Amino acid sequence: MTLRSTRVFSVVIPVLFLWPLGGFPSEPAGALPSAEAIIAVSPDSKEDALALFELLKSSDSDTQQTAAYALGGMGKSVLPDLVEMLKDADPAVRRGAAKGLGQIAYHARKEYTDQHLDRGDPFSNSFAEKSAQVDLKAQEVSRDLCQEATPALVQALNDQDNSVRIYSASALVLIGSEVERTVPILTAGLADLDLEMRGVAALNLAWCGPKAKPAFPSLIRILNEEQNTELRKIAMGIFGNLRAEGKDAVPALIEALKDRDTEIQISAVTALGYIGPEAKKAVPELLRLLKGKDTSLQISAVRALGDIGSGTEEVIPALERLNKDTSNALLSDFCDKALRKIRGVDKQRSDE
Repeated sequence: MTLRSTRVFSVVIPVLFLWPLGGFPSEPAGALPSAEAIIAVSPDSKEDALALFELLKSSDSDTQQTAAYALGGMGKSVLPDLVEMLKDADPAVRRGAAKGLGQIAYHARKEYTDQHLDRGDPFSNSFAEKSAQVDLKAQEVSRDLCQEATPALVQALNDQDNSVRIYSASALVLIGSEVERTVPILTAGLADLDLEMRGVAALNLAWCGPKAKPAFPSLIRILNEEQNTELRKIAMGIFGNLRAEGKDAVPALIEALKDRDTEIQISAVTALGYIGPEAKKAVPELLRLLKGKDTSLQISAVRALGDIGSGTEEVIPALERLNKDTSNALLSDFCDKALRKIRGVDKQRSDE
């Protein structure tokens, strides 16, 4: 199975690599629909719901996830049935119920966000602030809608089946209830032998924001040791979306700048830029990347340097030199923007 990484950070992510702060991907975290799944994604009748409930009992993960996503669009009308399914003797059915409940919460949050968040520059402070405000309200909407399911999901955190625990934690995170209680479950999931479970755990820790701090050591291990590229990018996206609070990952992100995989390098650069001035130790490596021939990587490094600030005396001369030497109009434009940003920050600091 392939992890969808374009969910967590707004750049590659759009992670996500990433999804823009507070924004939503086109599909929910963990949703991996199968092309062969024989269901309609816009059910509107009791007959549709009954058919989806049967598919939700499937042992096939993709079919089950597709059914869960479709049921999510039916909202509160199917909540009682899904809560009852959480009590089923079959762990596959309980897992499917948890997925369905999570998707109801996801649909509620996405619908509210799509209606109230005007898309702008995901790198701007104004967009980040507006996005955070909308996301808080979206969480309230989700909590109100799924309130009756919360006690059953909390109880399912103690399920004997690991996948049921992880998907129940995922549902609670999407609902926005008892998030602190989910972090230990999701953190443990990062070490699961099953790639799907590791991916679901990581993607949903991304929704936890600063509350995911107890998972930082495990996420840094993912960043350093995980063989799956997409999962490493998700971990980077989590730290980047935390802005300055993601500073604990800076040493690991600096190491990732040396990776042979350009996607990993760009993801690391982007995360460091989001972390901002707390990532100043990365400036020498970012300056090194400016000397490469990959324009995408150069642009990412330029943006990161602009977000981090001057860092060292070499930054402004290096950007001016690159701006002068390049024949790429887009790269030159980003150099201009970074230089203006750095000079503005430096002037403000000198006045303080």
